[in-house]
Amino acid sequence: MRYFKPLRANIYRLMADAIARHAPDATVYLCMEDDQVWTQSLGFQPDEKGGLPAMLDRSAVKFCDLEEKVCADSR
Repeated sequence: MRYFKPLRANIYRLMADAIARHAPDATVYLCMEDDQVWTQSLGFQPDEKGGLPAMLDRSAVKFCDLEEKVCADSR
C-alpha cells in the first residue's frame, strides 16, 4: 500500500521533526521519493547538498570517524 503524496509528505515531515529533536545531527533521507516530496518534507532536495551519495559520505565521515579521502576513494 502506498499513501497519496500529500499524506506521505506530511508523515515524513512529522517524522523528520521528531528525529531532529532527538538527534539533530542525524542525516535523514527519503528513499524512492521525488524532489517535490523531499522539499515538502525536509525543506531541500538532495542536489542542493551535493546529492545523496555526498550527504551519506559526509554523515559517515562525521559519525564513523572516517577521513573524507576514504569516502572519495570508494566512488
